[in-house]
Amino acid sequence: MHSEVEPQRTMSFRSVPIFFISSIFFQYLHEKTLTLIVTTSIYALMADANDFKLNQSIGYLITIAGFRYKGEIWKHLKPFDVTPEQWVVLNCLSTEDGVCQRELAERIVKDQPNTTRILDKMEFKGLIRRLPDPRDRRAFLVFHTAEGKRVREELLPVIRNLHKSSIKGFTDEEITLLKKLLERFTGNLS
Repeated sequence: MHSEVEPQRTMSFRSVPIFFISSIFFQYLHEKTLTLIVTTSIYALMADANDFKLNQSIGYLITIAGFRYKGEIWKHLKPFDVTPEQWVVLNCLSTEDGVCQRELAERIVKDQPNTTRILDKMEFKGLIRRLPDPRDRRAFLVFHTAEGKRVREELLPVIRNLHKSSIKGFTDEEITLLKKLLERFTGNLS
């Protein structure tokens, strides 16, 4: 008995108004291991797939810029045994010490388990200390230690120099405009 095989259907990007482009981030694990993590997706509205050029996608360019900037931060912070995430925590605590751990997680844009892991390592290094929140027995407040303050002060010139080199050739107006545009772009995705 002869049965007909149903023809396979193929999906064209022309028939799909939105598609996902995986962006790539690297997560540094331990001291010398880079692990490629394919994460966020960037939505690109397309009338025709042939019109889309990845290297002209705003999301792709932002991803590449962020990846390169984080790589440079790694390179500059490694001699101090501080990760970019730990730097962000030290910097946040410099503006307000004694922050609730949950609120700190929101400020550094990390989930609770990652924030706990970062803080555990920082506490082990003597950079921060956590004390019970007197208003909520389930919560902890995070404080700089003297060593944490010292390390932050030592890192400030390194971070400032990196920042300066990354905006070399930009006018003040371009920097202001870039910040405004990135804030608006981020706001559109919220």
